[in-house]
Amino acid sequence: MEINKQIRKQIISDLEKALIDSEGQPLIAAYFSGRGEPVTASDDGETGYLEVPAISVYLLDGESTGQD
Repeated sequence: MEINKQIRKQIISDLEKALIDSEGQPLIAAYFSGRGEPVTASDDGETGYLEVPAISVYLLDGESTGQD
């Protein structure tokens, strides 16, 4: 399981470095909840929350199925 944690951290790091705007800020929020729940961030607007685009990566132990 420790290797999965290391891979997840590396994926987050790579995504944050590659997907940035002109000011150098990340364009995505990466998360690994395992449930695929929406990512929200605080907002001063009416709802109090702002949905943030996210990429979820889930790693399993076992054999590859050959499917994407």
